[in-house]
Amino acid sequence: MTYVHGLAEVPDDVVDMVCRLAGQELAALRSGGTSSRPLKSERIGDYAAEFNTDAETGTMSLTDAQRRRLAARFGGGLGLVRSR
Repeated sequence: MTYVHGLAEVPDDVVDMVCRLAGQELAALRSGGTSSRPLKSERIGDYAAEFNTDAETGTMSLTDAQRRRLAARFGGGLGLVRSR
């Protein structure tokens, strides 16, 4: 069975948004700031760090402006238009 979903091509503005989020995370890590992923383990000799990759542990999220931008582009969900 083959399952196909999503867009044939990811729109440039969505790629831009994802790259900005990833860049912000990298900049925070490199500047000594905190990552949205908790540190799982760290070695000092030949430095290595491992972050928890469990999807439920991250705190990175979209800003309200980013949510509105995506909702405007792809739809904001369902809304009640008329009730009897």
